[in-house]
Amino acid sequence: MAKKILLKELTTDPQQIVGMTKDALSKIERTGQITIKINPALYDLFMRNKADLLTIHPDIVFDVGPSASRYGSVVMGPVEEVVTDLDEQLRNIIKDMGDRLADD
Repeated sequence: MAKKILLKELTTDPQQIVGMTKDALSKIERTGQITIKINPALYDLFMRNKADLLTIHPDIVFDVGPSASRYGSVVMGPVEEVVTDLDEQLRNIIKDMGDRLADD
């Protein structure tokens, strides 16, 4: 149920996807080139926000491909990667919850 609500929210306000990407950019080590992998459906959205993203890191390239999620991006630096995809984040939350329950 939560997934449906979140997907609807991202569909209604896709600018939130850019916000999640900005958060990822601020957390990743910003040395060298950073690649942001996005779905073609998000390309125009990210191009409208490109200047704002470049203020966080000046060396960003966009890797556009249909295998990327429509509900997030992957921010890749030289040594680390941050996935902002909603499905991946929900999987991680559920896994963490399961791990915590198993530890109890």
